[in-house]
Amino acid sequence: MSTLLVSVNFNGNIGAVQAYNTTTGRLLSQQRLSGIPTGLAVSRNGLFVGNASDRFSIITRIAQNQARAFADPPIGTTDLAIGFNGNLFSLSRQGFIQEFDGRTGAFIRPLAIGTTLTTGITFGPDGAIYASTVRGNIEKVDPRTGRILDTVGFLLPGPRDLAFNRAGQLFVLTARNGNSVEIIGGPRGPIFPPLVRQIVLFTPFPYMIGFPASILVGLPVNIGLGLLVMIGWILLFLVLNRWFWKRGLRQYSGMGA
Repeated sequence: MSTLLVSVNFNGNIGAVQAYNTTTGRLLSQQRLSGIPTGLAVSRNGLFVGNASDRFSIITRIAQNQARAFADPPIGTTDLAIGFNGNLFSLSRQGFIQEFDGRTGAFIRPLAIGTTLTTGITFGPDGAIYASTVRGNIEKVDPRTGRILDTVGFLLPGPRDLAFNRAGQLFVLTARNGNSVEIIGGPRGPIFPPLVRQIVLFTPFPYMIGFPASILVGLPVNIGLGLLVMIGWILLFLVLNRWFWKRGLRQYSGMGA
């Protein structure tokens, strides 16, 4: 039997973590918490919950049906994830990641990632961090440097959280139609194979909105390649325009006073 864990906020600063049977949807158990749950992560060391109130923001570990304070992130937490090294990674709304020892809760290091207003993080099967943003993108981030490596999802409506399944598919909770789960990619990675993505980069379409928008928000783009592609298409359409114009004049006839 597989179990789905859900964090809920009842009223004010009271929340809980609920476990559901994924086949029947039946509620199996519930662990109440003081504070609003802001993220869940599971490892062999227990269940970790970020919870916040007007007065505090802590990470709680639930093990053997007991909830105890585990870590105190100095800038709060909006989501949690377990790294492949077994450590706990806490995300703040400002886009900063804090790494804690997965056994003791000791603070290890901060990691400033190259995107802000982040709503959720998870680790992919390739070891990279995948972060959802309020702009609707899913960014692939180097867990060592925080540098954005790639953008694997675009213009999703209000992505809130994300997770991979065992087949390597990325599931994203979005605000489409209230709440929807959308699937990005598959066992081999992003939704578009690398060859297709390279071909698309040489068409004019990415440079109409995506290219200037990426520059404005600070995403990594190849400006030189983008300018060359745009100049090439402008010259091509200029030549085609003159050719069609001259061809049309040869076939045009008109009469009038």
